[in-house]
Amino acid sequence: MVIAVVFNSEKHEGYAVPPNENPFDAYYVDETVASIPSVDDIAPQLQIINPKEGYLHIFGKDILPVGFTIIIGSITVKADAYDGETGISTVEFYVDDELKSTDSSQPYEWLWDETAFLKHRIKAVAKGFAGNTASIEKEVWIFNI
Repeated sequence: MVIAVVFNSEKHEGYAVPPNENPFDAYYVDETVASIPSVDDIAPQLQIINPKEGYLHIFGKDILPVGFTIIIGSITVKADAYDGETGISTVEFYVDDELKSTDSSQPYEWLWDETAFLKHRIKAVAKGFAGNTASIEKEVWIFNI
């Protein structure tokens, strides 16, 4: 619980027990407010919006649906993250559980432009300011020199 009290500047003399002994300066209260802060225990919402699931991507462009995700060349991995209570502090991007990039502002994205071949797992982890996290993974096939 948080309690806030606003005192005015008008001072008067008060006394402690017994009456009329132990004088002290007393001030009148103008305003009092109490609040019970809510606890954010809800994980952020998160999705990987690029690469698009089930598509062939050539140099960052969605070409056509093929049933699984294929990437030829570099690609910008993009995530959409939302936390309605406290907001998003960071989104981290991983390949096969190895951290590649951390982004702290929208749009949350990372350019994947390193030599990579065959099947890999990309993962995004969103962290809210309250410490809650969400993660999502995608399996992709990549061919990038």
